[in-house]
Amino acid sequence: MLQAMALNSYLINGDLPAARNRAETRNPLMNTYRCGDDKLLAVAGVNPDRYWADFAKVMGLDDIVEDPRFRDAKARTEHSKELIEMLDTIFLTRPRDEWVESMRQRRLNCQPVQDYTELPTDPQIVANDYITTVPHPTVGSLTEVGIPIALSETPGRVRGSAPGLGQHTDEILQEFGYSLEEVAGFRERGAV
Repeated sequence: MLQAMALNSYLINGDLPAARNRAETRNPLMNTYRCGDDKLLAVAGVNPDRYWADFAKVMGLDDIVEDPRFRDAKARTEHSKELIEMLDTIFLTRPRDEWVESMRQRRLNCQPVQDYTELPTDPQIVANDYITTVPHPTVGSLTEVGIPIALSETPGRVRGSAPGLGQHTDEILQEFGYSLEEVAGFRERGAV
């Protein structure tokens, strides 16, 4: 999961990351759009000329398929802000799941953009243990990102929460050759 750090921040603190300025995307068929239910949808027309006519049909824009401003990828790039504004208005007319269904019927690349409130209950996230619960010595149970890769011969697992400040100081200093007495002396002098 490429967003593991940001997702952990949300799960622990409720902090949401800032979004990029999608209105300046050069390829309007490679962007995110807010739908009528206030949820986001990502479209991924990597080869925009191949998918343009089908995309325009789903969007109810059959009349602009041959419009010189939008006829091909180069023209759509030059007029991307104008097309994005049109698409923004149209996407707001229906909920995300309806758009996903319509686009997938036309074999268009799209995916719901789930926010952090949706991810922990996503069936695939749950089935793959991408989110897990671990015990924490001071706050109880913590829900956090699990191991996103499953290896058959060497499976990983979350064994516990991150250590507290100084939790392993004694063990680390002993690994560097200091005796228990020397470590105790460091503590008495306030060095650790």
